[in-house]
Amino acid sequence: MSDIDQHIYPDIPGYDIHAELGVGGIATVYLAVQKSLDRRVALKVMSPILAVEPDYAERFVREGRTIAKLSHTNIITVYDIGVQKHKLYIAMEHIPEGNLRSQLETRKGDADWALSVAGQMALALGYAHRHNVIHRDVKPENILFRENGVAVLTDFGIAKTISSDTNLTRAGAVIGTPKYMSPEQTDGLGNDPQTDIYSLGIILFEMLTGRVPYESENSMAVLYAHVHSPIPKLPQGLHDLQPLIDQMLAKNPKDRPADCDKLAEIIRLMRRERHIAMKNAAPGEVGEFLKDTLEIEPQMQEPDSAASRDTMQANWISRAADWLRGRPAWQYLGIAAVVVLGALVWPDNRVAQEKATVILPRAAETDSPPAPAAPAGISSAQPVRAETERERVILSEFLSDDTVTGPATTATGSKAAMQHPRQAEIDALLGKARTAVEDGQLHYPKEGSAIHWYQAVLQIDPGNIRAQRGLQAVADLLKEKAIAQNNKGNPDLALVLIAAALDATPGDVALKTLQSDINGSFKAASSYKKAEQLYYGKGVKQNLRRAAFYYRKAADRGHREAMNALGVMYVDGTGVKRNESMAKTWFRKAADKNDAEAMYNLALGYLFGKQKKTASALPLATAASSLEYRPAYRLVGWMYTTGTGVAANTFQAFRWDLKGMVNPINNKLESLYRTPKTWQDRFDIAYKEATDTAYAADEDNS
Repeated sequence: MSDIDQHIYPDIPGYDIHAELGVGGIATVYLAVQKSLDRRVALKVMSPILAVEPDYAERFVREGRTIAKLSHTNIITVYDIGVQKHKLYIAMEHIPEGNLRSQLETRKGDADWALSVAGQMALALGYAHRHNVIHRDVKPENILFRENGVAVLTDFGIAKTISSDTNLTRAGAVIGTPKYMSPEQTDGLGNDPQTDIYSLGIILFEMLTGRVPYESENSMAVLYAHVHSPIPKLPQGLHDLQPLIDQMLAKNPKDRPADCDKLAEIIRLMRRERHIAMKNAAPGEVGEFLKDTLEIEPQMQEPDSAASRDTMQANWISRAADWLRGRPAWQYLGIAAVVVLGALVWPDNRVAQEKATVILPRAAETDSPPAPAAPAGISSAQPVRAETERERVILSEFLSDDTVTGPATTATGSKAAMQHPRQAEIDALLGKARTAVEDGQLHYPKEGSAIHWYQAVLQIDPGNIRAQRGLQAVADLLKEKAIAQNNKGNPDLALVLIAAALDATPGDVALKTLQSDINGSFKAASSYKKAEQLYYGKGVKQNLRRAAFYYRKAADRGHREAMNALGVMYVDGTGVKRNESMAKTWFRKAADKNDAEAMYNLALGYLFGKQKKTASALPLATAASSLEYRPAYRLVGWMYTTGTGVAANTFQAFRWDLKGMVNPINNKLESLYRTPKTWQDRFDIAYKEATDTAYAADEDNS
């Protein structure tokens, strides 16, 4: 490094600075090499003016350490934070692919990309918020991209370290960037997750439109607009995202999504639903035309006369003509077919448009019949007929398929002399399969379903075209039904249908992707809530097998009450096959999360289960009692009375019995407890035997 370089660049021991990457209001970022690990880093050196604040350095390091503990795919990695010769610095991961600002112009209006970036940022912010870190300066410059396109949030928590009562505000430092600041930040507030949600909403609007909602050369005018101006509307073709923008940019923080995790889920579902609405678009750029048509038309008033329908039809066709000008000739053919079809079915196409409208799954449970052959113990549904336009199209194409299955046709057009030796049997099986499809018995009952019969054909004739096409049609129908169930708020039933579809077409990538998306959509709290509804029949038909499925999803995601509930179901064999070992596993997981009820239930299992472990019961029961779980008082007293798992002790027995008497369990409280009936009944009998004097006297006389 030359003398002039050493003069320009700050001297930070342990780092060789090679270039300046950017200059901000309170810091300069350099490209440097961390000598100890010989790795490139982005070295952010704060402005010397920050040293004017006496306690800033201490707070900077303290809060910086908190930020450095954040470990998330979409959050930049912080390697080192420190103070050197009155210079505050942060060494972080170097991401050379540029920031969001550099991509806004070229990606403007790309809704799928915008939702993807916003969803990733929501996940990053949600993770940070759970660790009590509020960003408060979310803007395009702070969103970077790795080589694989993953969005990464940087500059975490720096704005948070600058409080309004320091001299730094008078030196020009601002908490946030005016164009991206929430209304509450203008009042010096904004210390909650809703502030970051608002800023992310501004960025989403900018990605969709190429501009921020409120613009002015005067920063005060921008801040005033954030507080008082109405939320601008998105352009045509993006109106389905307006509700999301309205929520994120709500003036009152309470009207925004409750947290970033919920926001990420909303964005994920919106993105998926847009994919579903677009999946049947014509090849190439035809999809752009179909997107505009499907998404704009539902916004119009419903036509109430033939004249209004004619006007809407004319406008629809006119837009098609405008779009086609200058397009390649081959696209005219595809669009012409769409336009002609639209003209023929126009009076009834409102229903189809409503089907295509992006709709999030309803929060309320719909009492749909349970699906068949359910994995993980989900109940079975009776077969249903085609309910959507897409299903009817698939079914129509299937029924019109007249592919010859007899002798093969040669290149010259003559029939081959030999048929398959078992052609009559094949034809009979194909007939049964067709009847099963017509009857809606796609995969149920298992031995009489369309999948069963088609697979039987392929066992005889592996290359049979009719069977292969039939299985594909069945898979397509099941996929449509799965999407419909998921949109109704029944992802468990959707997964059953997808599993059946994959049985028909095991290598279907789209099905596997849909399966993965749905599996990834389950959240701990919402899954537990739905499990409770199904378990107790609250507002829906009681279904213990489906309840067990949702408890498992919630438990897999760390919900301790769900773990306990699942353990109870495994003990009693309700909704799942009885399995005490599995029950104890789930009780142990919940107990490790300090769940008192699970501790009590596990203690019951060690005492009254098939595989006893009495010495381990007392620590669990006493731990539950220390958390004021009242049933545990009686259990501990019984153990001291009978000397089970502990030396008998009359004083301790009396003490615990007295504690139970002082804290009785009323009917309302008892209804809230969830314990295994099998083990609890055995304990109740044992307790009566040990404490009922009359019962003991009868035993002695006998």
